[in-house]
Order: sequence, then structure tokens, then C-alpha cells
Amino acid sequence: MYSTVICPELVQLGQKIESFRLEKKLTKEDFANELDVGLLFYYRISRGTARVSVPTLLKIAKALGVTVKSLIDF
Repeated sequence: MYSTVICPELVQLGQKIESFRLEKKLTKEDFANELDVGLLFYYRISRGTARVSVPTLLKIAKALGVTVKSLIDF
């Protein structure tokens, strides 16, 4: 059920988030905790299989110290 890709843009978003997360040397678990989301949901975001709400996208950008534009600029 969760392995289905919703759309290519969500995959690209997940890849960008993962890239920035790795630059900050955060584990997936620590990052999910910082965002106040479950680890499974974060895995789905990073794989592009979860739809991300605007408030969650804002939290992600803030936690990574980047702009939303930098996350969605493919």
C-alpha cells in the first residue's frame, strides 16, 4: 500500500529533503522527532509516497534551515 509512488514531484521533494537532512548529519529518527511526525510517515515523505501538507513542508524547511523554495525548486 505505501510503496506506490504518488507522483514524480513528490519523489524529487523526498530526495531534496533527504539530501539536506544528510548535510545536517541528522538521523531519520531525530529528524522525524524534530518535525513531530512518526518515523514511518517520515520514511514515506523521503520516498515520495506521502503527500506533504503545507504546514509540514514549512516545518521541514525550518528544521533544515532552508527555504521552502529550495525544497521545491526542481
